[in-house]
Amino acid sequence: MWWAIRGLYEALVAFFVTQEVFSHGILNRDGQTGDLWSFGICLFTMILCIMHFKLLLKHRVINWIIPSVYLILSLAVYLLYLYVTDNWQMFKNHHTFELLFTSPVFYLTVFLGSAVCFLIDFMLESVGQNIFTDTRDLLRQQALLHGGELTEEFEREFKEYN
Repeated sequence: MWWAIRGLYEALVAFFVTQEVFSHGILNRDGQTGDLWSFGICLFTMILCIMHFKLLLKHRVINWIIPSVYLILSLAVYLLYLYVTDNWQMFKNHHTFELLFTSPVFYLTVFLGSAVCFLIDFMLESVGQNIFTDTRDLLRQQALLHGGELTEEFEREFKEYN
C-alpha cells in the first residue's frame, strides 16, 4: 500500500510539473512550441530519471558497476531509440529529439520534477534507516563501523533487538 501511495505521488508530481511547464507553450528561442508528442517524451524521461534515482537509493552498496549499467543499458538505449525513431524515414518524423534535447526548458522540467520526487524519497529513506531501523540496517552499520567484523557488543544488541 505504501509503495502505491508513493507511486501515485510521484506520478502526480511528474505530470503536473510537466503540464505546468508545457502550458506556457514555447520551448526554445526559435518560438517552437511543444505538442503532445514532446509532452509524452518529456514526461517519460522524467519518470525514467525518477526510477533510476529510486533504484540507486535502494541499493545498499554502490560501486562503479551499478550506475554504469543503469546508464548504458537503459538511458543510453532510450536516447538511441529516440534518436533513431526520430531520424529514420520508416517512422513518422516528429523531430522532437532535436527540439527537446536542445531546449533548456526540457532539462529544467526533467530536473525539477526528478529533484522534487528524489528529495522526498531521500528523506523517507533516511528516516526509515535512522529512526525505524531494522535488522538489515543494524548489520550494515556494524559492517561500516568495524570493517565487516561482528563485535561482542553488537551481538548482544542484536539479540536484544530480536
